[in-house]
Amino acid sequence: MAVAASRRINVRLSAVPVSSMAASSSHMVRLYRSRSRHCAAAAAWFACLTPGASAQQPAESVEATPVVASAADLPSEPAVLPGPADDDPAELRRPAATHPWLRFSPGAWRQTVIASQTLGAQGEVASEGVTTQEQTLEAVAGDRYVIRSRASVTALGRVIEGEWVESSFSPLLDGPGNLVAQKRLPDEAVVIDGRQVDCEVWLLEYDDGGRRRSDRLWFSPAVYPHVLMRQRLTLADDAEAAPDRIETTEVIAGSMPYRVGETVQLCACLRTTIEGPKGRTVQIDVVSPAVPGGQVAAWSTDWDSDDRRVQTVVAETIDYGAEPADPPLRPGQERRQQRRERRESRSP
Repeated sequence: MAVAASRRINVRLSAVPVSSMAASSSHMVRLYRSRSRHCAAAAAWFACLTPGASAQQPAESVEATPVVASAADLPSEPAVLPGPADDDPAELRRPAATHPWLRFSPGAWRQTVIASQTLGAQGEVASEGVTTQEQTLEAVAGDRYVIRSRASVTALGRVIEGEWVESSFSPLLDGPGNLVAQKRLPDEAVVIDGRQVDCEVWLLEYDDGGRRRSDRLWFSPAVYPHVLMRQRLTLADDAEAAPDRIETTEVIAGSMPYRVGETVQLCACLRTTIEGPKGRTVQIDVVSPAVPGGQVAAWSTDWDSDDRRVQTVVAETIDYGAEPADPPLRPGQERRQQRRERRESRSP
């Protein structure tokens, strides 16, 4: 991916009255004409008032000073200067419309089927499993949002339903953790579908369950999926040591057709590479703005530290909705419904 840096230069302006300059210039001219013995000194002083004198100084030490002119001397429209970097926000502001969950109201949900295979030493399939994952946007409060999820595992012909679990996430991190610091870096451009997209670049540092993490992300408020690249580092306890884990997610295609339910939608394709001491993972995601959470489908492969494939995973969103689904049953109601369904399945 091509990356090109762009910079902006601040210019601070301080006012100097033009009348003072005009008076000084006129006085020096009269002095030059009346007193020839001061000719050289007057010329040197007059030169100090001309723009050419400042051109010999280093560019970094020169401050531009605007001239306060009279109403008659003012141009019809003021000159427009490039916006200074001081106008940039000190904090990353991510509108809700650019977030895969927060673009929906609480109650939005999706259901995903995940099929996994564990591989043996010779690459043979050692075990298989199917998990149905249900996720719902439970609440949004301040700078956090809550996802309520449950995983049901199918094994040996039986469905084992898990408990509902609520997890709190940060919209900036797209995951758990508490933000510690953030910093705006120089803007850069990334290439998506053959065209350059200007991005804000941010460095986020946060704590995730006692582990120090650092994210560098490339954000575009105009181009889906908005976070066009993210590099996530899990930092070692020793500040001088290399990161324990490096995770890089990047958009490899921005507008690809994919069938979602009964319709074909334009989706983005992401590639995530995770490298750590135990091996590496490569995952491809298809994401759509129409699906809560974004993910439509995903495929991943894990390798161990000996470069041997050990696991594959295929995930597919089979249903979703922007409106709240049927409210979940309480544990007692759930058990009664399960017994009723078993009785009905046994009846001829």
